[in-house]
Amino acid sequence: MEIIYWYFLAFVSTIFFISMLSRPAKCLGLVDKPCGRKNHYGEVPLTGGLAMLLAIILTAFLHGTLKNDAFVILPALLLIVLTGACDDRFDLSAGTRFLSQAVATLLIIYFGEVALTDLGDLCGWGPVRLHGWSIPFTIFCAVGMMNAINMLDGVDGLAGGVVIVELIMFGGMALLSANKTEAALIFLVASAVLGFMALNMRSPWRSKAEVFMGDAGSMMLGFLLAWFAIDLAEKTPKAFAPITAVWILGIPILDTVSLMLRRMLKGKSPFSPGHDHLHHILLRAGFTVPQTTLFIISLTLALGMVGIGAEIYNIHEYVMFYSFILLSLVYFIGSSREWKLKGLFR
Repeated sequence: MEIIYWYFLAFVSTIFFISMLSRPAKCLGLVDKPCGRKNHYGEVPLTGGLAMLLAIILTAFLHGTLKNDAFVILPALLLIVLTGACDDRFDLSAGTRFLSQAVATLLIIYFGEVALTDLGDLCGWGPVRLHGWSIPFTIFCAVGMMNAINMLDGVDGLAGGVVIVELIMFGGMALLSANKTEAALIFLVASAVLGFMALNMRSPWRSKAEVFMGDAGSMMLGFLLAWFAIDLAEKTPKAFAPITAVWILGIPILDTVSLMLRRMLKGKSPFSPGHDHLHHILLRAGFTVPQTTLFIISLTLALGMVGIGAEIYNIHEYVMFYSFILLSLVYFIGSSREWKLKGLFR
């Protein structure tokens, strides 16, 4: 039961740091103002990511879960959060963000020895080994996940809720593989995100968010998800196959890949802003913000449980890979015909 105390401390610490950073954020201009694509009311502090980072560092050090990985993960996390905070304040170029994300990933590759080397039996004729492509593919996946969570952060409670569900599933699989130390760290991170959600998610007693995670928070959480996914899929004993991690992270992957393809087919930059994310489509279909958030979180849980179920019951990896490809195609076609969704719910 002692571990529950540490989870509660991470939860409370996040709320405390959000409160402490609120006034300095306004003085430094680290706030989100309603304009253009943003329809919230008033200036909202962008300090959720900074608060979660401080809470994670505090509780992980006190509990001892960062004892072995501190000198690897902390510099990478600090680089990501600093870049995200600068982007929140000064709107950095995409190239600058990608460079910072790649450098942070290289830190955990070279100093933490966390990299994708074996993708499993994806095609049905044996393991797909990356060999010399391991480092660039790991960077591609980590940078992709950071930006996927960043793109998902479009309505109150959505990115945080999706990340919590994914972290809980990662933590559960870590426990099943007897990796108690990493499971403890994963659940500490989830507790910190839950503390952020307490002030970000809409509820009957809160009509709007009191704080946003900002790019600092979304990039940090995307980075942590990538790190946990790769580490648990590669270390011995493995917590799960890489394709299982893809199912757990399914919604951010599907949404990001689908919208980038749709933009490119329209002759636009895949990184251009727009209202073509899943949450935008659901909002236009008549869902409220809380309904949209709950619906996408439920989809995340459903896809993750499919992946975990397949892992537990030893479904062939290539079956799950081809199934995900089919799901991706269905998702792409469905999201490209959102007018049918509007008619279905209106």
